[in-house]
Amino acid sequence: MRLLVSSTIPSTTSQNYPVATWPVTTGTTYTDPTYATGITAIAPLNDPIYSLATGFDVYAFDQFILPDSVGTSYPSTTTLGIFIYTLDSFASGASVNFKEISLVPNNFAIASNPKTYNQVLQDCQYYYESNFSFGVYPGDNNYSNAQFVPQAVATVISGGTTTIVAWPSNFNVNYRVKRAVPALTLYNVSSSQTPGSVTVRTQFTNASVINDVVVTTYWDAVDTGNYSSAFTVSATNSFGSISGTTVTNLAGSAGIVFNYIADARIG
Repeated sequence: MRLLVSSTIPSTTSQNYPVATWPVTTGTTYTDPTYATGITAIAPLNDPIYSLATGFDVYAFDQFILPDSVGTSYPSTTTLGIFIYTLDSFASGASVNFKEISLVPNNFAIASNPKTYNQVLQDCQYYYESNFSFGVYPGDNNYSNAQFVPQAVATVISGGTTTIVAWPSNFNVNYRVKRAVPALTLYNVSSSQTPGSVTVRTQFTNASVINDVVVTTYWDAVDTGNYSSAFTVSATNSFGSISGTTVTNLAGSAGIVFNYIADARIG
């Protein structure tokens, strides 16, 4: 096990990151891999090697000494990572499950304070958030938690027929506070679930018309922040309409429906 230190935001994990090359193991002689540029690997004081057994067990790695920082403090982009790797290959079908991992400022390894489900979810959403239902991948057809934002409508009555015309309106997408301004992607709720589009629903009486539109055709993202993104209208043309027999005191409605991803992950 190694504690990896990077003074910058790390790259996305890949076949050669954080490890650039793996050594060839001969017999019982083991050497560390070569790590990618910019990564410092720190070994624990006694650098134990454990033999894994069936079932859960506790394995401690004590006293990682952080390298001296430049100046009086580490850069704000400094990142620590726990890197665990095996020295031998597994038998076919074998796997390793991690129940919990703690990294605490202490001379000896101790368990960190337990967290509730909601606390862990909030920690995760500091980096990544989706309003798709649990277990549903982004891009899969999913109405369950979709966002609905009302849009402007114009009502035209002629010869006993009412036509409801939908027009784009400004709207906001709110999410939990992120570590940085996230990359925000909207998805329509039609079967295509196309990224960068929303579904328009225009309704009058018991009938409705549903169509998908590209976000950048009708709106500009003018203010994307750590907890909210604002979209303002950039087009003056309508994007949906429906007609029906005029009904006294009955107005039509329109709105956009979408799912979203707010991604502020490191790397």
